[in-house]
Amino acid sequence: MLVWGTKGKLFRNDAIYSTSCKNCGHFEHLSYILAKYFHLFWIPTILWEKEIGLICTKCNGSITGSAISAEIRAEVRKSLLPPRKRAPYYTGLVLVALLAAVGAKAHYEHKHTLQDLVAHPQPHDIYVADMSEFVVTDKAETLRYGALRVETVLNEGQVLAKIGNLRSDKAQRIVTEVNTGKAGADEAFGESAVLIGPAELQALMDNGTIKDIVRKG
Repeated sequence: MLVWGTKGKLFRNDAIYSTSCKNCGHFEHLSYILAKYFHLFWIPTILWEKEIGLICTKCNGSITGSAISAEIRAEVRKSLLPPRKRAPYYTGLVLVALLAAVGAKAHYEHKHTLQDLVAHPQPHDIYVADMSEFVVTDKAETLRYGALRVETVLNEGQVLAKIGNLRSDKAQRIVTEVNTGKAGADEAFGESAVLIGPAELQALMDNGTIKDIVRKG
C-alpha cells in the first residue's frame, strides 16, 4: 500500500497581466502556477511551487522564470496561491505536529508517573528492566530484558523483589507480556530475589536500567 508520494497541481485563473509576448508582441497574458505537493497516506502535507508562468491570450506562447518581472510573479502568487488556498496542502504537516505534541505530552506524563511509582513502591509492582544488572549473563546475550516483582516493601523504602524468568531482546515486549498476564503470573518468577534500597532504586531508574513500571489495579 502506497503511504506517501508526490502529486502535481495546476493553479490558474482568468486575471489578465500586461507584458510583451516574446513570440507575437501581444500584451495580454493569463497566469498559472504549477505546484507539487507531498502527501502522507493521501493527506496533502507540504506544497511547493515548481513554476510560475504566463500564457499569451493571442498565440498561447508562454513566459516563465526570470523572464517574468518580480512584481508580476508576486501578483500571480498572491492571486493564485494566497494563504487560504495553501493551507489545505499542509494538513498532513499540522497533523504530524499535533501527533508529535500529543506523544511528547504522553511521554512526559509517563515519566512523571514512573518517578512517583519509584518513590512510593508497592507490593506487586513490576519493574521491567535490563536484567544484566541483577543476574550474571553472557556479554553477547541479547535477551537481556526481564521483570522484577516487588514482594515486600520493607522499612525505609527498601523493596524485596523476585527475579522473573521471562527474557526478551525488547523491553516493550516484556511490558506487553506483563499487561497480558504472562510475565506477571506467579509461575513466571523463581525463588531468586534482590533487595533494593530507595536510593539504588532511583539510580536504576535514572540510569535507564529500569525501563518501565507496571502497577496493577
